[in-house]
Parts: sequence; structure tokens; C-alpha cells
Amino acid sequence: MSDEKDYLKEGKRNIEEGEYQSAQFNLKKALEEHPNYPDINNLLGVALSLSGRYKEAVKFFKKAVELNPQYIEAHINYALTLNQMGKLEEANNEFEKAESIETEREAEFEKLEFSVRARISNSHKETATLYVSIGRFDEAVEELRKALIFAPNFHDIRTLLGKVLMEKGDLEGAKAEFKEVLRRSGDYIPAAVKLGLCYYKEDDKEIAEDIWKKAQELDPENPTIKAHLDLLKG
Repeated sequence: MSDEKDYLKEGKRNIEEGEYQSAQFNLKKALEEHPNYPDINNLLGVALSLSGRYKEAVKFFKKAVELNPQYIEAHINYALTLNQMGKLEEANNEFEKAESIETEREAEFEKLEFSVRARISNSHKETATLYVSIGRFDEAVEELRKALIFAPNFHDIRTLLGKVLMEKGDLEGAKAEFKEVLRRSGDYIPAAVKLGLCYYKEDDKEIAEDIWKKAQELDPENPTIKAHLDLLKG
């Protein structure tokens, strides 16, 4: 069992680092132990597709969606590979399946009572906070994204996700989350402050100043905004 886990872990790492031949080796080893794992079949398909071996790749994507018909990512990967092969009708069919599954899931989430969704979301947030406390930022990001599935308008959670992405050095990802908070809320000060800080770190001080001054207009006595504006005087 431990060997299988190591092969799977290595295969994922290989894909992330662009080592597609090594990924194929490791994932095939993992698949020998567990041929009916949808995730392994999907990942092997990805490694093959990224190597241009489309005909082989579709076999594994097909296997993945047969094992788990609700596997959105595998349907999308299957569709993208079919598209590369020029099989546009089949590709569109897989895209439609993925879209249908996603729509069904969204409808199911909407049926959940708000209090239930809030409890689930906050549970993921608490787990993420624990991960942050020990420096496990990747796991924290994963938990916060799960939280937002259940409560996409919880601005504190999305802002925390942006902060964690900043800690990881992903300023572009962080900015996207802060902007999404402001798009949804219009005036969530903590997100505006952090968005300005992202631009400040990128040495776009004019943009940072503009964001902070607009935030200060909404909350003139806010000491955090004042402290950040003081950074520009240094």
C-alpha cells in the first residue's frame, strides 16, 4: 500500500514539474495496484495527453468517467483531448456532461439550508486556520476553497484565502480573490487593504494609494488604512 501511495504522489509531482515521462511510469505503477481508482486513471490520461499521446490518453479518461460518472475534471480532460484530436462532436458531448454535473451540484447546494452550509463552510475555515498555524499553506488553500463552495459570499473566508495566497507568494492569485470580494461586497475594507498591499509589494504604489484612499473615504477613522497610507511616505 505504501508503495502505491508513493508512486501516486510522485506521479502528481512529476506532472506539476512537467516531467511527463516520469509521471507515466509512476502512475502506471500505481495503476497496477489499483486499476479501478478514477483519480489515477485521470492523472495518467493527463500525463499522456500532455506528451501528445492523445489516443492512449483518451482510454484512461474514458475509464475514469466510467468508474465515476460524476468526475467533472476527468470529463473536461477527456473533452480537451478529444478536441486536440479533432473529434469536436465527441468533445462537445463531454463538455456538456461536465456542465450538466456542475449544474446539478449547484442545485443541490442551493437546497441546503443556509445554516447548514454556513456550518460546513466555517468548519473548513477552522481547519484551514490550523494548517496556517503550522505553515501548511497548500492544505489551507484547499480547505478555504472547499469552504467557498458552500458559502461563496462569506467575505472573511475569501479574504483569508487571499492572505494565505500572499503568504505563498502568489500575489496574482491573492489579488484575484480580493477583487472578487470587492466585486461581491463593494466595500469590504479588509479586502481593499490587502489588495492595496499586493500592489504595494509589486511596487505599484500609485495603484495601492488609490485603493487605500478610496477605502479611507468609506471609513475615515480606520487606523489600519492610515498605517498603510503611511507606508507610502517612507
